[in-house]
Amino acid sequence: MYLSAREQFISNALQNAKRRAQRKNVPFDLDKEYLLSIAGERCPVFETIFVWRASGLGRGRTEPNSPSLDRVVPELGYVKGNMVFISHVANKVKQDATEKELYAVADWLHDKRKEVLDAFKDKLPRLPEPCVTPGRKTAARWPFPGAGPGKDSDSTQHHQGELFGPDTGSGT
Repeated sequence: MYLSAREQFISNALQNAKRRAQRKNVPFDLDKEYLLSIAGERCPVFETIFVWRASGLGRGRTEPNSPSLDRVVPELGYVKGNMVFISHVANKVKQDATEKELYAVADWLHDKRKEVLDAFKDKLPRLPEPCVTPGRKTAARWPFPGAGPGKDSDSTQHHQGELFGPDTGSGT
């Protein structure tokens, strides 16, 4: 029987998740029907269209927009309700960072970029448009749609406020 690339990808993801759950000694209760039910057309993080391939691009290489099965709360294991497909690049970004660390980097980069652009505003004939979320307006490998103009916060309290409390810095 012929399986679509999407179905084959999901079958492979299921087997890989089962092996990882055993290796990490975390709970596992996934099945193919469940994974098919949560497999959307786009990455919920970057809104890029998923590229479903039954096999990767070769040893150690993965399409940035290929789906990646992610545990929202890793400690809960591979269980229904804790899984989502996000793009490979989104999963790679969050792979080794905590939520607090991701917010800290995003807020620092936001503030530092504004500081640098303010310092150069008299030296440049025209300032570039601010990069849109997630930080790349046009990337050579991974162009992502972003939040767009007007959705960025220039206030002194960014994402960190929810996790770290109010921003007590002077802000820019």
